[in-house]
Amino acid sequence: MRRLAFFIMTVALPQMVCGQTDTTELRESVVTAYDKFIKSSPDGYTLSLEGNLITEGRETLDILKDMPALRVTDNTIGMVGKTSVRILINDRPVNLSGSSLASYLNSLPPSVLKNIEIITTPPAKYDAEGNFGVVNIRTKTRIFPGWRGSASGSYALNHYSSYKGSLFTGYSGRKFFFDGTLTFTRTAYYHGTSYTYYYPQSTAIGVNPKKWTSLNAGANLSFGWDFNDRNTLIADFNIPIKDKSKVSDIENSIRYIGAADSTLFTDGTTRSSATAFSTGLWYRHTFNGDSYFTLSADWLSSSTDRDRDFTSRSLSEGVYSDIEEYISDGSMDYRIGTAKADFIFRMLTVDCSAGAKMSFIRNTSDNDYDSPDISQSDTFIYTEKIGAAYFSAQRNVKNWSFKAGLRSEYTYTRGESRSTGQDNRNSWLDFFPTAGISWNHTKGHSLQLQYARRISRPPYSSLNPFKWYLSKYSYSTGDPFLTPSYMNNLELGYLRGSDFMAWLYFTSQKDRIGSIVMLDENDMLTNVEIYNNFLSSRELGLNLYWKVSPWKWWSVVLQSDISLAEYTSSRPEFPDKSGVGCGIIMNNTFIISRKFQIICNLADNLPGMYNYRDYRNSFSANIGAVYSHRTISARLMVTDLFRTSLPEFEYMSGGVRQVYDNYRDSRAVQLTVSWNFGNWFARRREAEASNSEEMQRL
Repeated sequence: MRRLAFFIMTVALPQMVCGQTDTTELRESVVTAYDKFIKSSPDGYTLSLEGNLITEGRETLDILKDMPALRVTDNTIGMVGKTSVRILINDRPVNLSGSSLASYLNSLPPSVLKNIEIITTPPAKYDAEGNFGVVNIRTKTRIFPGWRGSASGSYALNHYSSYKGSLFTGYSGRKFFFDGTLTFTRTAYYHGTSYTYYYPQSTAIGVNPKKWTSLNAGANLSFGWDFNDRNTLIADFNIPIKDKSKVSDIENSIRYIGAADSTLFTDGTTRSSATAFSTGLWYRHTFNGDSYFTLSADWLSSSTDRDRDFTSRSLSEGVYSDIEEYISDGSMDYRIGTAKADFIFRMLTVDCSAGAKMSFIRNTSDNDYDSPDISQSDTFIYTEKIGAAYFSAQRNVKNWSFKAGLRSEYTYTRGESRSTGQDNRNSWLDFFPTAGISWNHTKGHSLQLQYARRISRPPYSSLNPFKWYLSKYSYSTGDPFLTPSYMNNLELGYLRGSDFMAWLYFTSQKDRIGSIVMLDENDMLTNVEIYNNFLSSRELGLNLYWKVSPWKWWSVVLQSDISLAEYTSSRPEFPDKSGVGCGIIMNNTFIISRKFQIICNLADNLPGMYNYRDYRNSFSANIGAVYSHRTISARLMVTDLFRTSLPEFEYMSGGVRQVYDNYRDSRAVQLTVSWNFGNWFARRREAEASNSEEMQRL
């Protein structure tokens, strides 16, 4: 928190008010102005980082962990009450995920971050697809021409060893500017899985520990040119270098106890290789300070090859069966083209935005399965075309801000299965209103009320009806007749000063799309995972955020989320359910000196119901030390120190109680070293790709 003090001697000043002000009387006046840490808006809130949060020696993901309503781990970013989060840098989407996204974000030194905008209810400008939130990271924009860069490398050890690195370089000239990022990640971890199925007259006990390995490398390049003060053109390229993964069964067995005792053994390996190249052009023309026009066009070409070969044999009454060999393989090719235009302008006293978007998606899947009993193959082609238009307006009146918008989307889809002869076609027109109100009091109190209607379309892969086998009796399959799911979101927020926030949210969703494991109480061998519109839900939640510094050397962020969910099932195999879930986070930073810090982050998910499943307690403790000196920093972290982050859960299916005990290799020691060089306070352009929403469904 920055503090500006003016000492004016021998002159009597009247009382002054500037944010929060302390004023002495007559001959000496002291005015203290504060940068407000959290500022509300009709869409969400913005957090100012300059002078408010510790950034020295920290990574960008560390900063996001201290943000209200966000749940951040090493490779995922979540938002309370949302199913996904989209990341933007200076209004431009980052089309990365998982470890690639984490490496890219951590390549940006936190010292250059200006503020972070949390959009809990995306306005009409954004696609209506998905119950998502937006995190828009803005950097400092002072212009200092020249080169800048950063390099980072880390090594982690759990059951196996992992390492990753990133290199960023950029240049800003008088007209030309360039940003380039190269990331490399090699990850290996142990995934322990065990489960028990309680049938009426028998029990099945499964054990399936696996070794997961992945190798990912890619480059992100951005070239820009300022023609003049009003016109800017940017070209982006996301270039894949390597993207491979392998899952090896360490042990895979399921023991059947009951009428006929036996054990089924499976030994297999799943491999996948992917390439995803995307490119885009973005153009902006500024009319004046309040009006501008942007036009963007993007193309994505993505291909994934996947295969699983495994052997199967059984043991019954001390006798082993013959070994059987199975092979599943498939490929998926995506072609996505999008074009988008936005016009931001001011009409009298109203800030307006209007725009249109077209998207064309074609997905081709080829699959084969060979076994001693059956051989089958299929080609599935999915085509989708969406045309959208929107209008949004915002008016500010004293301490009030009002915003409303309407988005219309026309959708055409076609799914063709060559082997079954299915040809499913649909088309429809939808309207999606959004509205928000915010009120800011001069004494630091503010209120927000937001509403949005949204749609959740099926992931592309969930529409493929082909059976993908994991073992002799276990497979997963999609459904080409899945229909979109619609939801209504209502949120009410309260902010007090810069240290406390309360967020109340309600979501009602009909015909949710999800994957479910189908079990039959009369057939122990049946184990099928399908996609279906089988659940409708209502969820009411409250998120509380508190930022406090008991002493100058100790900073604490406390956050808790409690939710009450009610599920209604359309399938007889799954009962209706309701329950409460609660999570608590405590992030501590201890400042030992200007160069040295201790970090202790604690998270606990209390026993309760989360996403239709009943979870037991899961606790995680991460402790580490950070040393920074000028442009170099080093951090040593121990994650899941007590090995208590064990997501054990259960639910019912077809009259069978399922209990899962999964452990992802989260206890690890990780060392990271970073180096920043050059001039980091160079300009950053504001741009937005047109295909970020489509990429979320890959």
